[in-house]
Amino acid sequence: SAVVTSPPKPAGRGLELKENPVKIIASGVGIPSIFETENLSSDKTLLSGLSDISPDIGVVVSYGKIIPREIFSMPKSGSINLHFSLLPHLRGAAPIQWALIRGERKTGSSVFFINEKLDDGDVLVQKEVMIEEGDDFFTLREKLIETGKSALVESLSMFDKGIAFSSARSQDTLPVFSVDGSVAYAPALKKSDGKIDWNKPASDVHNLIRGLMEWPVAHTFLPDGKMIKIFRAEVQKTCPGAEGLCPSCRQPAEITGIAKGEGFMVCCGMDFLKITEVQPANSRRMSAWAFVAGGGIKVGDRFSHHL
Repeated sequence: SAVVTSPPKPAGRGLELKENPVKIIASGVGIPSIFETENLSSDKTLLSGLSDISPDIGVVVSYGKIIPREIFSMPKSGSINLHFSLLPHLRGAAPIQWALIRGERKTGSSVFFINEKLDDGDVLVQKEVMIEEGDDFFTLREKLIETGKSALVESLSMFDKGIAFSSARSQDTLPVFSVDGSVAYAPALKKSDGKIDWNKPASDVHNLIRGLMEWPVAHTFLPDGKMIKIFRAEVQKTCPGAEGLCPSCRQPAEITGIAKGEGFMVCCGMDFLKITEVQPANSRRMSAWAFVAGGGIKVGDRFSHHL
């Protein structure tokens, strides 16, 4: 009956206003009412428009803002939200990123009833997704989108069958799927979250890199203080050197070896990281080997702790 989305925002180098893709698709499939607003609670046109429509159910996907009670309670059957984690684990704005950063082996899509607390309502459907070693933010997001679509269709069919309210489960009764068995939150990311701490194990740094590939991107600083972003890496037990071993006088953040044709090795608090794709400041993304070949870094250099 209606779609609510954000108004156009400046984009690109020219900061031109580009039409919201949600609006484009909604118009294309013939949805009669499309509301573009920044403030749900103060937009009187939206409130009166939704009231006139008298919707049966509200569905929220990736809206990114708190939905006020006067909006989520307006539909006859309430409102449901699609969230990309297995609730109650990883409530919050960045569940895909934090699942990877934390090294989780499993996540999923949850459809739940919206209430006034953050990602707290009773759950209708959950579908699990395994996190593979090669997954990053983009590949995991695609998996979750597919399971999320399926979970939404299943949830809406439960309303058709009249079993949605009786089937919904309190999050307090659901198992917690996390690496340590505890419930963690997934707060919005800050640019500073991308700074690499080389004192951590290589597996932790690798998880940070693959979790932050969209934004803010894991980064560190060259000896001259310039930032370099790291997009791809692999955990290694050893690095190039005599019989495959690095020099004994190594320390975290030190460049300890070169992997010919691939990239360079960095010592971490435990094990090593082979860096294979980077983006130096004021430059394009490139293979780490191209960066080495261009004189960007050499064995014995050490990433700095520049702030």
